[in-house]
Amino acid sequence: MSVTTALKGPPTAETRRERIPVLSRVSSSVVYVVERLLPDPYIFALLLTFLTAILAVVLTPNRSALTIGLAWYNGVFNILTFAFQMVLVLVTGYALASSPLVHRGLARLASIPQTPRNAVSMTIVVGMTASWLNWGFGLVIAGLLAREIAKRLRVDFGWLVAAAYTGFVISTEGLSGSIALSQATPGSALNLVEKVTGHGLPLRDTVFTAFNLAPVLLLFVALPIAFRFTEPSTGDSVFVDPERLRKEDTADLR
Repeated sequence: MSVTTALKGPPTAETRRERIPVLSRVSSSVVYVVERLLPDPYIFALLLTFLTAILAVVLTPNRSALTIGLAWYNGVFNILTFAFQMVLVLVTGYALASSPLVHRGLARLASIPQTPRNAVSMTIVVGMTASWLNWGFGLVIAGLLAREIAKRLRVDFGWLVAAAYTGFVISTEGLSGSIALSQATPGSALNLVEKVTGHGLPLRDTVFTAFNLAPVLLLFVALPIAFRFTEPSTGDSVFVDPERLRKEDTADLR
């Protein structure tokens, strides 16, 4: 130990706090509030359901409870086709991401980064690329990549998973975006452009336009950089047991 280090002594809490990036402090505060105060998503679903019912009583001419109840019931079952399509997207995305070829590719990618920040940046880029191709594929492959990295590198798992699912922000601008696909599908109930103008919009006029691709490319650069400044401090980090993840994978194979 040098004389200077000995005179300074161990770093105090104030010194350690000053070394934490500003974005990291902000994200830690947000995580603290969300974990302790944010209700379960099911609570929001219930509140919005009751709020909609109240607004229907106040604002619509047919105000009977039976009419409102039947409208809610019919609405739920009218979206079953769409819900089933979304389930198929997730299932097929999981099947593709879990295939041996893709799994080996993820294992190779996970072995590349040597630092937590590089691992997070790479996870975001991979997740965004996969989400642009197919949002179901992106959701699954990003989570699997995060697991593979956690087996090889000591990194805060919550931060890594958050980075993985950040790629989902461009899913609607990609090839599986519901809005773009519905406007390109003749006869679709959601093709509002066709109903108004008599013709649909091909993907070259939506997904592959400059005003859509430019912000996507900007996010490809900005998000990996921004996440590098949100790394949690060592005291706030939560690490997973790599051996436990390996055992879970072995159990799944059986």
